[in-house]
Amino acid sequence: MGLFGWMGSDWDFDAWVTIAEEAERLGYSALWCQDNIIGHSPSPPEIQLFDPWVLLPALAARTTTIRLGPLASPVTRRYAPQLAKAAASLDVISGGRLNLGVGAGDDAHQHEMLGWQFPPQGQVRRAMLRETLQVMKLLWSRDDADFDGEYVRLKNAVMYPKPVQQPWPPLYVSLSSSRKTMPYLAAEEGDAIACHWGTDEVNKSILRSFRERWAALGRSESSIRALLMCFVFFSDTDGPSDANLQRSQEVIGIEFDYSRYGSLIPVKENEEALKTIYGRPEFIAEQLNARALAVGFNELAVLPFSLSSPVDAGGLAGNAGNYFGSLRVFSEEVVPRLRRP
Repeated sequence: MGLFGWMGSDWDFDAWVTIAEEAERLGYSALWCQDNIIGHSPSPPEIQLFDPWVLLPALAARTTTIRLGPLASPVTRRYAPQLAKAAASLDVISGGRLNLGVGAGDDAHQHEMLGWQFPPQGQVRRAMLRETLQVMKLLWSRDDADFDGEYVRLKNAVMYPKPVQQPWPPLYVSLSSSRKTMPYLAAEEGDAIACHWGTDEVNKSILRSFRERWAALGRSESSIRALLMCFVFFSDTDGPSDANLQRSQEVIGIEFDYSRYGSLIPVKENEEALKTIYGRPEFIAEQLNARALAVGFNELAVLPFSLSSPVDAGGLAGNAGNYFGSLRVFSEEVVPRLRRP
């Protein structure tokens, strides 16, 4: 049971530390953060975000057991050897608590505004992702490494320290497509999948393809890691009513530009697509049991907020305080109702 942190002016460093420490105290297994330079579409660009490879080591120094990771670092902006070095360093600093989420990249503007080329072809980005995963594993597991790829090349490359986790930190491949290409790539080169924003049917399809390829490779069924990310809004009424939708926009604290980017977070007709669940704790647990755990996902990364009942903000402001109190409610009133897959 993990958490995905949010963003914005209320999420200063002190808020991140307070939330990480409380999440660890409550027994959450992981805390994830995004790897973006600006607000990801459809959120406005002018949004406060920390670089995860600076933020996460600082959080590691303030915690002892909770796992930490980006979800996800895009290979189009994170050159494979540099990402491998940062990841190994964080794994050592944290005492072996890194979960490494990686993705093929999906936001051209974040590249173009800084003069980086964003490969428009999905097959190119997938090839970059495959090479990145291969190169990182080589650098982590060999004294010196050679690699002659199309996008990455190594010649007698040496990298120390090696990660604490052996053979390497778990590699979560982030995806939202129901096609077989990405789930197959995740099974072949990664250790886990992390699903974002897909409908129930898309997520089921992703998981089926991932399991299919995983089994064909002779990998153990018991070692599968399948993570689903989900917004949770505690409310007195169950489901995406107009009132819940309006209030959730206010609580999130971000005005999304639907005219530019289309509807993603959270709108009534797209509730299935975003895994946004509104309701009382027992209803939220029912939904997670039926739509995530019973399907085969065995890890969650939730973003909990409260729309109605006041929560203990732990001294934090705005939606960071709402999140702090809501992660307590989720731990105390939802987690006990979840059924282990």
